[in-house]
Amino acid sequence: KYQTHTLLMQRIKIADSYEELKDIFDSTPILLKMLIENGAKTDIITRINSSFTDEISLRVMDMVMEEFEEPPVDFAFITVGSAGRGEQTFLTDQDNAIIYEDVPEEIDDDVKSYFLKLGETLNKRLHDVGYNYCKGEVMARNPKWCMSVSGWKKQFGSWIIHSNPQDLIDVNIFFDIKNAGRNQDLAKNLQNYIYEIVQGQRLFFYHLADTMLSLK
Repeated sequence: KYQTHTLLMQRIKIADSYEELKDIFDSTPILLKMLIENGAKTDIITRINSSFTDEISLRVMDMVMEEFEEPPVDFAFITVGSAGRGEQTFLTDQDNAIIYEDVPEEIDDDVKSYFLKLGETLNKRLHDVGYNYCKGEVMARNPKWCMSVSGWKKQFGSWIIHSNPQDLIDVNIFFDIKNAGRNQDLAKNLQNYIYEIVQGQRLFFYHLADTMLSLK
């Protein structure tokens, strides 16, 4: 069964069409079913399922970038939520975002426009492969989830200060992120920034815990 996992991962790496990636996506439940029938632990199953998503996302990114002109600045395409934690279940939708390097204010609109178009294409290609659009629009095509480093830092500050239920859910998503392509340092630096600004924010953690418990 683990040999099958390795073969599928190798197939993803060399896939040259979205149709082939779709075929691989559709075959993964067979492997996961085998794991369940053989008594594999839940955490192993979700990690293996997440590994497929990671590899498919990377391959989709590479293929999409062949369609686009060179980006104006470096960026990170990240997955968040269950995929970011490596705990992806059978039925899951997309949860992703884009972080791009800071640029002068006068060109930020043009740069953001590029990355929103890139995000829209990435989201569509992932949807075509089998990862459904997020009903809550937590996707790179959404301006709220496609921002510069400074834009993200400003957003996190607002979420943590205001701490309304939706803000708390949004910021909680970013405690678990995984880079799905390009600049890994951007994602790591932003996550470190989040950890720094929440230090000592007792009220924030109180509201966060209360919100999480209410969602059970």
